[in-house]
Amino acid sequence: MLGMVAVNDLAESSFAGVTANVQAFGRVGIHGAAAVSDVSRNGFLSRPTTRKEMKATKRHGLFHDLPEELKMTAVMAAMEQAPATRVTNNDALNRQREAKRQRDELVKREGLEKASHAYIECLIYHRMYHSDRCWKTAAHVKRGMKSLKLKKEKEAALCENINMRFKGLGFKDARTTGQKMGKR
Repeated sequence: MLGMVAVNDLAESSFAGVTANVQAFGRVGIHGAAAVSDVSRNGFLSRPTTRKEMKATKRHGLFHDLPEELKMTAVMAAMEQAPATRVTNNDALNRQREAKRQRDELVKREGLEKASHAYIECLIYHRMYHSDRCWKTAAHVKRGMKSLKLKKEKEAALCENINMRFKGLGFKDARTTGQKMGKR
């Protein structure tokens, strides 16, 4: 064990950085908070400010070491993608708020303030099964999958539909291998 790291500070520092950014800036998207944390932790934008620092290191941060044309291209691409990224981040925030509002409303309406989280989750999935979000036929699945763009969204929708049956209706045979392994 001599010379080995005895703590998990390196792994935890990335989580701490994201948490600090979310706490400091409130409405920042998790993607933005993670990016800011990575950039500062890895020194991508850092560059020497004194002559002594300039002599001591040849590296000036990943971004500042790029050729001027590539730096301009990277900034232009980021500026071009900013509105679309902002829209998706705001969409994600709105969906999260709406889900929380619906959950809180359900808890209040059913008088389940003291119910366990697992019971409330099962109740939510049961109600979702009887809504438009449930894909009950192969045609529904095909149409639903076609309407989603990202692979992540498609996987989340499929997982949600599985959970409607497994958790919401109690179909034990609807459980998938990924769920047994602690994944979706």
